[in-house]
Parts: sequence; structure tokens; C-alpha cells
Amino acid sequence: MFRTTSHDSALEKEEVLYRQLGSLDAEQVAVALLELSRGDVNLERAAATCLQYLNDEDRCVRQCAVNSLTVLARRGAPLDLRATIYTLQRISMNGDDLNGSIPDALVVLQGIHLSRERWVQPLQDDYA
Repeated sequence: MFRTTSHDSALEKEEVLYRQLGSLDAEQVAVALLELSRGDVNLERAAATCLQYLNDEDRCVRQCAVNSLTVLARRGAPLDLRATIYTLQRISMNGDDLNGSIPDALVVLQGIHLSRERWVQPLQDDYA
């Protein structure tokens, strides 16, 4: 299990998590993915890492990657939301929704995507 002392810096914790991702133990990888999404880390790097684990052979790791992507998106990680949504839809169409993780993530990601599009490109009728 991942444990650090309070005097560790955020960068040291992040590097420990990335080293933990190299483990052959799926449980350690899953825990590291979840910790990355909740920690004080580079959000862009964490999101890219989670995307890599969407095709992992271990189901638990895939599920943690999906959940972590959702958390990172909520935290404002610079994700290509359209590509991420498309990827999750393709995985779901292959018959594995990971116990509801993918549909839940899709609802969140689509909501964030619509919200960003609305604020970036408001409708002209709103100014009439």
C-alpha cells in the first residue's frame, strides 16, 4: 500500500506514484492510478497516464483508470474530452462497461464537455 510521511514533497510523492505504476502487481497499479487523480500532481501528465491504462489487461486497473479520468476531468485536467468520450464509448461497445464505471464517466465527461462548449461559444440568442 502507498504510504508517505508528512515531510515528503509533492514531487517526491508524484514520482513514487509513477514508480508504483511500473509494478507487476495490479493492485498497486490500481491504487497508484487512484492516488494520481486525487493528489497534488501535474494533471496533464496524470490524465495521459490514465488514458494509457484504459486498455490494461486487468479489469480492476481499467476501472480505476476510468474513475481517475473522471476525477481529473472534474479537477480541470486538460483532456481532449471528445476523444476521451469516444474512446470510452468504443470500450463500452466491446461489451464491458466495467460495472457501470464507463456509463457514469460518460455522463460526467459529456456534461463537462457541454458546459465548456457553452461557455466558450455562447449562443447568439443569449445576447438578444
